[in-house]
Amino acid sequence: MAEKKDLYKRVKIAGLIAFIPVLLFSSLFGGYFAGEFLVRKMGLPFYVTYICIGMTLLAAIKEIIRIIRISLKIERES
Repeated sequence: MAEKKDLYKRVKIAGLIAFIPVLLFSSLFGGYFAGEFLVRKMGLPFYVTYICIGMTLLAAIKEIIRIIRISLKIERES
């Protein structure tokens, strides 16, 4: 029974960690498209795109830190 519980724990951690590249990829493209939308539709300066990318990357890093903390918490619970 302990082996089965350990397997579920490892699969849960692997699923959380596997989500990190998706977060980074989607944050980059989301920030880029949001910035380009603001530049084209509202006539804002071009550097707004870089600001949007930076803001979404910061949000992704915050979420990655949260995911790592959750996976460490799951690992400690035995």
